[in-house]
Amino acid sequence: MKIYIDCYPCFIKQAIQAGKFVTDDKEVIKEIVDGVAKMLPDLPSGATPPEIGEAIHRHVREVTGIRDPYRKAKDINIEEAKQLYPEMKGFVEASDNRLLTAAKIAIAGNIIDYGTNRDFNISTEIHTVIDQQLGIDNFEEFKQALSTARSVLYLADNAGESVLDRILIEEIKAPVTYVVRDIPVLNDVTHDDAVASGIADVAEIVSSGTSAPG
Repeated sequence: MKIYIDCYPCFIKQAIQAGKFVTDDKEVIKEIVDGVAKMLPDLPSGATPPEIGEAIHRHVREVTGIRDPYRKAKDINIEEAKQLYPEMKGFVEASDNRLLTAAKIAIAGNIIDYGTNRDFNISTEIHTVIDQQLGIDNFEEFKQALSTARSVLYLADNAGESVLDRILIEEIKAPVTYVVRDIPVLNDVTHDDAVASGIADVAEIVSSGTSAPG
């Protein structure tokens, strides 16, 4: 996916959002926005959203001096998801298709994403997804692949979702390697987030080696 001029307002909004997570100082936020605005005209034509996102969030860290601007938000999301864990685990245990239900719960966790610039309610989103048919249903292929897999590489997304990922990982028989973000960006999972979510109890945690979002 390449960058188009229509993407620019979203980049600015993302920078403002990240800045507001760590400060109410309008001058600091203005410095963040000014820096991003100067950055955009020099973007190479082949730049991708993750590459630009990485540059934006590096700039936010440099201006604010805060390594993990979304730290507080991630902690809240992880705690909210932990509170839902017993209920979600109960859904799986009562289901006629444990793996499918666990997969839907993990899918629902994708909504916990500040990069999308939209509001969400974790509990509501999970219940909605569980009750729906999958829009793109490759579950049987997924199930078949798991039945012969000697190991599974699981690419992590956001911090709150990692608690729900654990529910799916617990239904996978093969050893799982859980890949997390190397440096904090947006609310993506880092090693510390994964440990806080309980992933270390069910999978090996490794770094992706990049701070690019997406």
